[in-house]
Parts: sequence; C-alpha cells; structure tokens
Amino acid sequence: MVTSAAALLGLILWIGIAKAGGVGSVNGVLQRVFVAFVLQWIEVMGIRLLLLSRR
Repeated sequence: MVTSAAALLGLILWIGIAKAGGVGSVNGVLQRVFVAFVLQWIEVMGIRLLLLSRR
C-alpha cells in the first residue's frame, strides 16, 4: 500500500515538474513508465500471494 502511494505521489510530482518545465512530449512516456512500475508491483504481489497460499 505504501509503495503504490509513493508511486502515485511520484507520478503526480513528476507531471507537475514536467509541466512547469515545459516538457510536454516526455510527459506521456513518463506516465507509461510509472504505470508499468505499478503494474509490475501488482504482479509481483500476486505471485507472492499465490506462492503463500500454496504452502
């Protein structure tokens, strides 16, 4: 939960910094990177829970 909240906060901060700096073309790429990070975290947690339930 803390990791996903930190990732979301990082995404919001990065978008704000990119808009303040006038870097609009990189903004979409950065959003995709953060979403990929969150989805990979969900996948890892799902695998860990699956392995835990098999014990």
